[in-house]
Amino acid sequence: MKNKKMKRSYSLLNFILFSLVFSALLFNLTEKIRAEAIFISEKFLSSEEAGFPKTPAGERAALFSRSFIMMERAGLERFFAACSSGEKLKSISATERAMKLLSLRERLGNIVSVKINQLSPEEFSLLFQGEKDEGCVINLKFESKNGGIYLVAMTVEEGGPDSFLPPVPPLPPDQALEEIDRQIREISAQDRFSGVVLIARDFKPVYFKAWGLASREFGVPNQLETKFNLGSINKLFTKIAVAQLIEKGLLSLDDCLGKFLPDYPNSEAREKVKVRHLIEMTSGIGDFFGPDFERTPKDFIRHNRDYLSFFASKPLAFKPGSKQMYSNGSYVVLGEIISRASGIDYYEFIKSNIFDVAGMKDSAWYEADEPVPHLAEGYTREISGRHKNLSKEGGGLSLKENSLERKGKVNRNEASGEAKDTKNEGLINLRPINMGSEIQEKKEETSAFWRKNIYTRPAWGSAAGGGYSTAGDLLKFIEALYSFQFLSPPWTDWVFGGSEPGRNSEERTLNPDRRRWNLAVAGGAPGINAVLEFDGYSGWTIIVLANLDPPAATTISRLIRRYLPQKGDTNIFISWPE
Repeated sequence: MKNKKMKRSYSLLNFILFSLVFSALLFNLTEKIRAEAIFISEKFLSSEEAGFPKTPAGERAALFSRSFIMMERAGLERFFAACSSGEKLKSISATERAMKLLSLRERLGNIVSVKINQLSPEEFSLLFQGEKDEGCVINLKFESKNGGIYLVAMTVEEGGPDSFLPPVPPLPPDQALEEIDRQIREISAQDRFSGVVLIARDFKPVYFKAWGLASREFGVPNQLETKFNLGSINKLFTKIAVAQLIEKGLLSLDDCLGKFLPDYPNSEAREKVKVRHLIEMTSGIGDFFGPDFERTPKDFIRHNRDYLSFFASKPLAFKPGSKQMYSNGSYVVLGEIISRASGIDYYEFIKSNIFDVAGMKDSAWYEADEPVPHLAEGYTREISGRHKNLSKEGGGLSLKENSLERKGKVNRNEASGEAKDTKNEGLINLRPINMGSEIQEKKEETSAFWRKNIYTRPAWGSAAGGGYSTAGDLLKFIEALYSFQFLSPPWTDWVFGGSEPGRNSEERTLNPDRRRWNLAVAGGAPGINAVLEFDGYSGWTIIVLANLDPPAATTISRLIRRYLPQKGDTNIFISWPE
């Protein structure tokens, strides 16, 4: 086949990718991926679909798998129309659901293998492996009722080599945490993780530990109270702020951008982009990453509005509401709308209405040149956004494209912190390691291998990401959200992925079933990786903060999920770099 020899490096997850390109390039790339998908489907589907049972659930899963691989919008629409209840389709139509999946499929690029895991007669885990051992895991859970077969849960999460490992046999909680600790120690010893890990059950920590160095320059270890850059996790704060303003009657999801930003330079965006488009990333507004951003000295970017110049004047990538594309720019615009609607600067609004309410005293946006106690320095192997890595050769340094190679001994610096409160029953709290001479011996090697991310991140973060927090503060945040401290039950349910208040049965949203609440948000950029996950059914909260390149934190969160008993279905919302 002609397209068999096409070469692309476009992939879903390095988790440090930098934004999508605009419409023309995106269209061409989509056509290439679709053509290649035909070849891939011929190569894999005939054998893989044989793995689906000849049952109603198996036939539905086979239809989804084939349509997803071949990027067939009509097939995905048929799947959702056939498997979803009328109430679910009122909330999000079959077309909207198909569009979101197609957006994900485009980013995945070339699929090199497909694996099917049947977890039960009506539950399947589909692993689509992309180039460079990256991939996407889509879990489908069906239920037979009233003579039909319905999709009751669908979750999507980032995939990596460990996603293709066999399931872990169930372990008692204590043994599971011990195994998690052992593997994190190994990963940290390989210099692949540096940060803080917090695991809580019903908002009470059962594992809380720090690893690695907050400052490699001075040999300062990370501690439990160390502040880390959250990346795109800040978008969740922005979404909550929008809901708070809606409840106060100061904003509506159907308000147009121009109502609050009449001087926004793109007239089409002013008139056609609605708040809901910005929230759902269906606005057509692009990203602030690009040549202009790379050329701009980062100390010039010191407020949310400073990001507008990188994208606000550019044409929309598509008609608002017609498709979905990851958009940091949309959340920057939301930040400005929040400021105009509330009459308060965005940063102050978040502090007063979220951080202060939850008691998050160690959370804020900090300027890059501001001395801040207990703040982790970010370290990256990338240089100037060019995806080049440092390696040692002949006693000097050389640049290698798209490779990570290191000769000699692996750095094994690590530091563990001790929790201040050890009263929580079952809390695993390991003693700190004396870094001493080991830090001195490794400092030169480590500093030569890593670089600070001071030239890749702006001087101040935005409504799209870049704020700082601690693992402890994020635990306070998720508990405050769960207990309706920020919003009423209907709008809290909306934040957790439920229906928009007023669009569906009021009975469901006025008294939401909190056991079905689950979310996971993540952020990643050079020297930044953070994950926050919560499952209402099981009560587990997973928080991983890292001051290294992705997938430092996401590797740990995936590891933890493999060992913790999960009765709920956690929706993983993949977040590309800020």
